[in-house]
Formats: sequence, C-alpha cells, structure tokens
Amino acid sequence: MKKLYIVAVLFMVVFLNAGSKIGMYENKKPNGENNQIHFGKTVEDYVSVDDRIRIDLFGIRFRGPFELCQTLIAIFLMVVFIQSGVDKVLNRKDNLDFFKSHFSKTIFKNITAILLTILTILELIGGIVLAYGVFHALYFLDTIWIFNGFVILSITLIFLISGQRIAKDYIGAADLIPYFILIMLGIMSMY
Repeated sequence: MKKLYIVAVLFMVVFLNAGSKIGMYENKKPNGENNQIHFGKTVEDYVSVDDRIRIDLFGIRFRGPFELCQTLIAIFLMVVFIQSGVDKVLNRKDNLDFFKSHFSKTIFKNITAILLTILTILELIGGIVLAYGVFHALYFLDTIWIFNGFVILSITLIFLISGQRIAKDYIGAADLIPYFILIMLGIMSMY
C-alpha cells in the first residue's frame, strides 16, 4: 500500500509539472531568439516562488500568491456555507426544532422560523457568491466577487455569533471565531 501511495504521488508530481517550466530557464541569444531550454545551473537561474505562482500553478494562472490564497479560502468557505445552507433547507424541521430549544429562553423564542430562514438565505447567497467569485477569479483573474462573498459571510457570522452569545452558548460562539478570522485574513489580503 505504501509503495502504491509513493508511485501515485510521484506520478502526480511528474504529470502536473509536465508542461511547466519550473526549474528551467530559457537561453536567449542577444537578438532575442530562444535557442533551447536548459536546466538551471545556479540559484540565479531558477525562478523565485512568487514568479512561479505568478506565471501559472498547475496550468491555472494567478496574479500572485495572495490571489491564490483568496481563491483557496473562498473554495473552503464556499463548501462549508453551501453545505450548511442546503442542510438547513433539506432538514428544516430538525433545524427548526434545534433553534426553538436553543433560543427558548431568549428574546428570539417567537421568531426562530424567521431567523432560520434569514440565516439559510445568507449562507446560501454567501456561498453562491463565493462560487461565482472562484469562477471569476480563475477566468478573469479578478477577485472582487470573492471579496463580496467574504463580506456577506462575515455579516452572516456576526449574526450567528450574536445569536450564540444571546443564547449563552459560549462554546458554540467560540467555534465560529476561526471562520471569522479566516474571512478577515481573506479580506485583508485583498489590499
């Protein structure tokens, strides 16, 4: 099994880098013509990590490492929030029962159905905007829609954490903090 795993990893490394010029440089003549591609002989001959990512990563172009991170954060949050929103739609009764018991001693006890609907809509809209943002980032090399999705999901998380704190579920509120920090890192990497 270990041998199969090693072979698979080596195959992926070779396959994914097959068309890449990472670790190579072009030998250019003074007139600008390319003679041939040689393996780099010194450290200066190799392209830096930033330049490699700026050129392309496994055939997908990114403007830089920040855009790559923003896209990966967006994919992660897209999966989390779309799954959560779809779960709230498919298992509405169970989620509504949980909300009713969770908020039974709060000011929200009579409006749990409305709150669940608002939360579901915000999660789905945020996840869908991120899905479009990932497409837009990969196709147009622009992350503005990822930024919009991050803002929508940060508002969603502020609503969630407010509800958890009002319900005195401090552990549940603390569980949301890593998601909020991840979104803030994604937003801060935009500028």
